[in-house]
Amino acid sequence: MKPCPSVLRALAKLDTADAPPSLRVVFPGNTAVSRSGIQLPKLAAKDTPALSVSTSLAQPREGGHKYIAVCIDLDAPFPSFSILGPIIHWIQTDLVAAAAADDDGFTRLETSARPAVPYAPPGPPPPSGPHRYVFMLWEQPASLTGADEVSRVFSLPAEPGLTARIRWDHGAFEEKMGLGEPLAVNYFVADSR
Repeated sequence: MKPCPSVLRALAKLDTADAPPSLRVVFPGNTAVSRSGIQLPKLAAKDTPALSVSTSLAQPREGGHKYIAVCIDLDAPFPSFSILGPIIHWIQTDLVAAAAADDDGFTRLETSARPAVPYAPPGPPPPSGPHRYVFMLWEQPASLTGADEVSRVFSLPAEPGLTARIRWDHGAFEEKMGLGEPLAVNYFVADSR
């Protein structure tokens, strides 16, 4: 795995925090990742999720605030031998806070923009142990114009295959996009079943 200090710091904070994560990941069928590190069956996470952020972190859409979200698999192909990782599973730009917050202290993020990298479901190969699928959220810098810019900077095709997704240099991504530390992070684990 190419080390990315911001991801490792974010995971360390999550694993030592008493409070639930500030980022909620909800898959179709209402399978929610509301606690970090929960185990999900691959089929429960096969479709593109919706994201919600703690209302205390959400910025009003009227101010032009946008977010960018990323999902990476840190453990490919095996947690003890992650030479192909991380694998990029999703990059979505131009997310905005919903007009109204949910009753539970979270605000849903919405977009009509195409993803820079379409969501790819979990796929640990047999006989791998569980992989960690990490979701990170940043405020999108005003200089970042969206999915087309991400695709251009990283030479990503509209439908990237496995070759374009493996050995993702997440540190370079954060640097070139001007992101810094993530605003919110969450993750789940899935195994090969």
